[in-house]
Amino acid sequence: EKKSLIAEFYKIAQNDDALSATIISNPFDDDKSIWDGLKIVSSDYRIGQITQLPQKPDDLMELFDSPRPRNIRKAIKEGIEVVVCHEEAIDFLYETHKENMSSIGGLAKDKSFFDAIPKYIPRDKWRIYVAKHNGKSISALLLFKHKLTVEYFTPATTHDYRNFQPSALLIYNAMLAAVSEGFRYWNWGGTWESQTGVYDFKKKWGAQDMRYEYFTQIFQ
Repeated sequence: EKKSLIAEFYKIAQNDDALSATIISNPFDDDKSIWDGLKIVSSDYRIGQITQLPQKPDDLMELFDSPRPRNIRKAIKEGIEVVVCHEEAIDFLYETHKENMSSIGGLAKDKSFFDAIPKYIPRDKWRIYVAKHNGKSISALLLFKHKLTVEYFTPATTHDYRNFQPSALLIYNAMLAAVSEGFRYWNWGGTWESQTGVYDFKKKWGAQDMRYEYFTQIFQ
């Protein structure tokens, strides 16, 4: 029973002298009663956004709201080429990601994270899509794959080429491939309620809201 497993998790954490323990709920699970009576002292939530992929690639564009189709056409008109990469694109992804995060005062993922991917994750479970303009790499997108779901993880675009909309074409090509490979869900990840710009960006790709919770017990 789910409720018993949850209670046992918190019990083990307390017995191991943990200061606190957190469980994140499954956005696909609507049964909220399993958390009743568990003495949760702290809770938070995110808005999970997931696009349910169609069965046919030709139906994909119908999911998108304006200006996504226009962004895709813009990138194609600019002559953007999309290639699928692995280890050979890690350095470009990291450097561009670091520049993007620095420009907005954000905290970039450490290089060790990206270097660990090929060491610990099977090659068929991840890929990096790279957009090129006249042979020059200008944008990249890291994806992870598991069972029926593709995880949208780290996007990065060089500042001088943002107006070319390369990320839109990367996402579209990656989604087309996901549909062709039989994936059913494209997970955009969690969004804070205050992140209206990020929320709207994902929403226009056909994302549906799937709220999930953070449940924490504090022992010390």
